[in-house]
Formats: sequence, C-alpha cells, structure tokens
Amino acid sequence: RRQRLMCIRDRHLRRLIVGLLYCAMIKCHEIEIAAILESNTKESALLNFAYSWIHYLLICGEFAKSSDQFFQLISRVVNISPELRFALLKKGLLEVLLKFWKSDASLCQELEKWKWIENDKPELGVPCEVSRKFQTAIKQLQSGVSYEHNGVHLFSYTFFLEAVSILLRSAVFNEKSTESPLSMIKKEYLQPPEVYVRVILAEPQTISSLMSNCTSNLAVVNLSKALTHIGWEDESAKKSITEGIVMSLERIGQSDIRRHFHFMREFLGAKDSLQGDCADKLLRSVLESAEEKPKEKVICLIRLLVWLAHELPLVAEWSRENGDCITLLQKELDNMAIPIHNSFESNKKIKALIKCLENIKEGKEFSLEEHIEGIKTMYYEKYLVDSEVLYYDMKSKRWKQCVVNLVLDEMIYLTDESSSGKNVGWVEVESDCLAAIINQDVRMEETDLASKNT
Repeated sequence: RRQRLMCIRDRHLRRLIVGLLYCAMIKCHEIEIAAILESNTKESALLNFAYSWIHYLLICGEFAKSSDQFFQLISRVVNISPELRFALLKKGLLEVLLKFWKSDASLCQELEKWKWIENDKPELGVPCEVSRKFQTAIKQLQSGVSYEHNGVHLFSYTFFLEAVSILLRSAVFNEKSTESPLSMIKKEYLQPPEVYVRVILAEPQTISSLMSNCTSNLAVVNLSKALTHIGWEDESAKKSITEGIVMSLERIGQSDIRRHFHFMREFLGAKDSLQGDCADKLLRSVLESAEEKPKEKVICLIRLLVWLAHELPLVAEWSRENGDCITLLQKELDNMAIPIHNSFESNKKIKALIKCLENIKEGKEFSLEEHIEGIKTMYYEKYLVDSEVLYYDMKSKRWKQCVVNLVLDEMIYLTDESSSGKNVGWVEVESDCLAAIINQDVRMEETDLASKNT
C-alpha cells in the first residue's frame, strides 16, 4: 500500500487512492470505536493502519512529490472522529509530527513506539516487487538515519498543517480550552499536549516559520484557527504567537499582506478576556517594526493596519486612542508622496492611504480604494452534480463560471459554460482556483481591473 501510493507519479491517481482509503476507513470506524478507545490494534484495522502509516513517516522525505498525499491521509485519519483523535493524541502523534517538522534527531526512536501488526497473508493488489528507492528508504529508517528536510524536500505543507491544526484544536492547553469557539475537543476525551509540544510552540521562531510555510488558502485557514485556539485565555501562549507574527512581518511583501491580514484578523478577533491587551501589544509591535524600514515594507504594514481597522472595530478603536502613532504614519506617507520619485498611480495609492488613516483617527467611516479579498477555501464544501462554481483559468487569467459534472472525494470534474460545454477537466477540491458563485461579481470586477492595469 505504501509503495503503491508513494511511487505513483500521477497526482490525480494518488488523490483517487486517498479517497478510496478514506471511504474504507469510515466503514471500519463504525464498528471499531470500542477497540480504538482501548488502543487495540489487534481488534481495530483502522488503528492498525494508522500506526503502520505513521511508523513509516520518514519515507515521505524520499518521495517529496508524494508527501502531500501522505499527510493528506493522516489528516483524513484524524478528522474521522474525536475518539480516534483522542487515541492518536494519547499515543503522541502531535509530538511526532512536530519532531518531523523540526528534524528532531529523536524522531526515529519515537516512531519505533508505533507498533503495528503486519498482515502476512497475500492480498489482492499488493506489488510483487519492492522498488529500489522504496527499499533504500526503508533501510535508512531501520538504521536510524536522521533525515533533515529543513522545509525544502516537502512538496507542500497544506495537509501537514491541516493534520497538525486538527490535533492542536483537539488538545487541552488550559482549563478554558474547551470554551474556545474553534475547539474540536469532546468533553469525554480530554487530552493535554506533550511537554515537547508546549516547548516548541512557546518559541516565536516556530510560529513565524509555520506562518511562512503557508502556501495555500487551506494552510492559512487551518493554521490561523490552531493559533487562535492555542492562545485562548492563555497569556503566555498569546505572547509567543504575537512575537511570532511580528517576526513574520519582518519579511512582509505585497504578496504576503492578504495572508497576514487573515492571521491577525482571526487572532485579534478571539473575544476572550485577554483580547484588549493582546491587540495593544501586537499593534504597537507592528508600528515599531515599521520604523526605519524600506518604503515598500512601510506601505505594506500601513495597508495591513488599515485593512484591520476596516474589518475589526477593536483595531479602529485602538487607532483612535493612539492618534499620535497614526499621525506619525501619516507624516511617513507624506514624505513618500513625492512625484519625482513615484509614478502617478503610486502617489494616488499613497494619498488614499493617508486619507484612510485620517478617517480612522477621527473615528469616521471610510471605504477602501481596493477590495479586501479574504482567505477562503472550498475544501470543506459539499459539491453536487450540476451545481455551479467559479474556476480561475491560469491561461486567460480570468474567473469562469463552470458546472460540476462529476464528484469524487478529492476531485471534481468541471465543464466551462461559456465555451459551449468545453471540458475544464479534473480539479482538486482544495485548489485556490475554486470559489463560490456568490463571489462572482467581486471577482469579475477584480479581473477586469487587473486586465486594464496590464
């Protein structure tokens, strides 16, 4: 099974196998809940399969392009039920995943604890020969060779972060974790995270690194929910996350604003007793980080602040109470708005930001010159045959209205309505190229503006 999935070059075929395995796991779970709670791999085929899959975690370092589906299968397993999550958390899956991500030398010893029962009877579809690459990976694992990926060899962090997020939101970090609106904790199954997990998440560098590896909307959504849950009513955790966000902002560029906006909106929007103090510390840190920065980074940070003030009343109120800080930002922008150094469009955007800051400081309502495109994912939507969705065509750089013809667990098949029923083909359900039809007007306007600017 492992060789078959990891060695397949066709991504769609790997996705199909993951979907089929998921369907089988759901059937097994229905009759194995008692054995799962007892961590009995002899009586639970599902738990035994999960143990065997996790035991060979290091193999995905040798099969970089297949690692996405490797972690997708793990995320599917932990998403099945709170009973299964509780059993895997108790076994230490969260610690194993974070040790893998940190290239911890003790990971090999940890993986040896995941004992599973090999089926020695021949099965239909099992490969007759083991590939040389697969044999090499197994030998390295058995000899205890530490594989350092350093974030380079993994094809994608999307499903790795989804699995980690689900487990983090299922863990009890403090006595009020069950009250978190993003909690996936079931009160019958309370499991605190390991000491290693707490230590790793207390490092701001860890938070910053996780944020920088969010290359898809699905990864951003999952990590932001996990960080918000971790920081719920926990002053120490909020401090670490705040410092991690500020570290990440040191590298901010135009393409990163939207991602950081979603992280900060989710994190600052958590209405716990620490919300006000957390917002004050984070926003002051953002303004301090804007000092002595290049012009492009300063504009990015100011745009981020304006977006947050537009979306969160808490940030708008803080900006009014700290009018002196806003005034300094206005002066900074005034110095940048020099026609000799900027194009007409650049000066127009700078003046629009100055006007927004002025309205924020005076407590007036304001509209943004640009539309804030939020971070969305269609991954958790249920698709129906003959329903309509928007699909972004990378060749024409436009959103198209398409019809869903076929629905699988991991993919949908689309037909383009505007091209006389021309087939678009198979599209993965977590793709950022899919959007709900209700966003059509906004997206069409953005596409038209982009075409004009081009």
